[in-house]
Amino acid sequence: MSHPNPLSLKRHFGEHMQPKTPQVQILAGTVDIGSKLAGRELTGTITDNGGEKADELHFSVSNFDGGLAKPTRGTELSVSLGYVETGLIFMGKFTVESVEKSGPVATFSITAHAADFKKALKARKTRSFSNTTFGQIISTLADEAGLTALCDPTLAALPVTHEAQTAESGLHFLMRLGRHFDAICKPANGNLIAVPRGVGTNGSGAAISAVTVTPNDLTEFCFTDRDRPAHGTVTAHYYDPDQATHVPVTAGAGADPAYLHHDVWPDKASAQHAADNHSNGFARKGKSFTGTMFGNPALKAGGVLTTSGFGDDDDADWIFFKAEHSFGAHGMTTKIEGHPKTVKSVGSSATSSTRGLETGSGTLGSNIG
Repeated sequence: MSHPNPLSLKRHFGEHMQPKTPQVQILAGTVDIGSKLAGRELTGTITDNGGEKADELHFSVSNFDGGLAKPTRGTELSVSLGYVETGLIFMGKFTVESVEKSGPVATFSITAHAADFKKALKARKTRSFSNTTFGQIISTLADEAGLTALCDPTLAALPVTHEAQTAESGLHFLMRLGRHFDAICKPANGNLIAVPRGVGTNGSGAAISAVTVTPNDLTEFCFTDRDRPAHGTVTAHYYDPDQATHVPVTAGAGADPAYLHHDVWPDKASAQHAADNHSNGFARKGKSFTGTMFGNPALKAGGVLTTSGFGDDDDADWIFFKAEHSFGAHGMTTKIEGHPKTVKSVGSSATSSTRGLETGSGTLGSNIG
């Protein structure tokens, strides 16, 4: 279904980009409901979240003539966005969770969340995983939920001496593992994805190609620098039964005050993971970027963005943790939020990547088909 008022891009993005006609396709189950929505005011947002929050779909549609049936909670919606000229990109399946009907002109407002978060990993279990790997745990959780495990190989190889799941849902256990190993663990479109946080790799371990943007590619942008906890090293302790004492391990470097992790871990590997991942987290804090551009539904949370030509210290590599795609009479826009890309090997301390770039080294138009 094409939007009635496609946005002309030349007004914002220069001569290297040609105007395109936005499209949105919504399937209720397997039925394309585009013909029922044609000619009605339709606005919406799909938010692709990286990490522990489910992807979201919000949209409103006019029912001025009473010709639409009220949507029912639990309906599964499949949504694709794109352009007449380049085709559609599948954005995911969503389960309707709330429906509002408001006036004076009847309008339905629908909120839905990623279907995989609704259906998978809900059962509470009590068990333990010993002398295994992170990847084997991910595979077990994926198999139980009917999902396909996509785990970064380096992350998958990390040893796990002992992890307990005690009267805990699979989803909560998964999120806790992600926090401990500094990983994004997320069910999405039939997969259980686990990738290192802030690094910019996909489930196969391959680096995600960066999209380069200049000020001319964005309708709005904001760089924020804020004070952050300044820590040179991070120290965590594990209990050594042979010595009957707490043994320290460290991560990071520098003259800033050391940070002491408050937990005592059962083994050296777990303590080292905790120290490494706190150091990685500190490296990501303190600077953020938001930008709004002509709609690009191919941009997903976890992607890599390079800013070029902004001056100061704002030309850098970024990992965006949220991509918000909006569609309606205005056309289609994409807003991304990111933090500096982390340069690290999994299990090693981190530094933030901020580098000078030559102006004109690339543009959004030349990097995205």
